[in-house]
Amino acid sequence: PGGDVFRLAVGPDARTVLVGGEAGATVWSLADPARPLRAWPHPDRVEAVAVSPDGRLAATGDHAGSVRVWDLAGGGLFARFRHPDQVRAVGFAPDGRGLVVGGLDGTSALWELPPWPAVAQGRQSALRVAPAVGFTPDGAAWAVSTGGLRVWREEGSGLTPTGRS
Repeated sequence: PGGDVFRLAVGPDARTVLVGGEAGATVWSLADPARPLRAWPHPDRVEAVAVSPDGRLAATGDHAGSVRVWDLAGGGLFARFRHPDQVRAVGFAPDGRGLVVGGLDGTSALWELPPWPAVAQGRQSALRVAPAVGFTPDGAAWAVSTGGLRVWREEGSGLTPTGRS
């Protein structure tokens, strides 16, 4: 890909791989890895990538806090927003309608797709990193690694933290 690779995600069809690195994000065909299918620039190195469960969208997050969602088929930018600190993890909800973002500052935020309001936001200890995120299969909760584990579950109009951090 030309430079260091920081993260990668294999598409649900197992035919493509999304790579985040020093120069941005690149989509590669596993059948023909000599040529990239798509290349997307970023303001800073990309340290978080994810492909939606239906394979239609890709999410990328960078060291500067920029989060972008891309249309995998057409290649265009679907949406962009900012996280308060370096983005370390992104993950799509099982139904593809939400995106959770975890940052170096220990915060995580759940974004609804579309129209992109932050529907829920959790706060972890500012001394811990959120380098990995994931959803429960039913999409009702998401987990964030912070050196330990913190699980956020939506209940009514609020969030209930469970687990340990």
